[in-house]
Amino acid sequence: MNVRIVLTHEKILYTIETPLPPEPSLEDAVAHEAWKTHKGDMITAQCIILAAMTPEHRCQHKGYTAYEIMARLKDLYEKRTRYERYDVAKKLFRCRMAEGSSVEKHVTEMIGYIDRLSELGVGMDAELTIDFVLQSLPDCYGQFIMNFNMMNMDKTLGELLSMLQEAEPEINKKAKGNVLLVRGPKGRKGKPKSKKAKQKKSSSTAPSGGVQKTKARKGKEDAVCFHCNKSGHWKWNCKEYLAEV
Repeated sequence: MNVRIVLTHEKILYTIETPLPPEPSLEDAVAHEAWKTHKGDMITAQCIILAAMTPEHRCQHKGYTAYEIMARLKDLYEKRTRYERYDVAKKLFRCRMAEGSSVEKHVTEMIGYIDRLSELGVGMDAELTIDFVLQSLPDCYGQFIMNFNMMNMDKTLGELLSMLQEAEPEINKKAKGNVLLVRGPKGRKGKPKSKKAKQKKSSSTAPSGGVQKTKARKGKEDAVCFHCNKSGHWKWNCKEYLAEV
């Protein structure tokens, strides 16, 4: 509840910030008249505040002055406001737009957080809010951000949103083109292998030593011993040669 909006008479706002002092002596006519004015304004403010409350809160604060009502409300809701301010600020500072998502939805969400912080007493200048939005954009908006900063544009958040919406189709188109260049044509898994490469691979996968064993086997069967002139063995396998040695 915003009491400053409810109390449309600005002249009695002091009653919620300053307690009613003790009644002065009747001998001091000026001071006593000022006290009576303060008391009358306080009663008016009290009635307006109670009228704006829910029945439950009205029963809880019926016997208190306007100043005392405000003090109690601060004790009850100030901590809750602190927690809400922290939560909204965390959401704002951590806002990051996913590439390919809607820029309108993203920026509108951030504007909502900024407006809520302003309502909670956290004021930020226009340039800072613009920086928050620009820093939350993905890398594909890098050229847009560079041009925006170089031109020193003095824009509101609404005007920035309109510019982003206008640039969004072209930025998304370029981002998709870059992805296709990196990944290559769909379905292509590399260059086809040549027949020579296939033959080389098949020969390399054959059991090692198989060809050598076959050659060695054929060579032993066709061998002729130079010692005894008989076939089927080598000189160093010849029994006669070994007996003489």
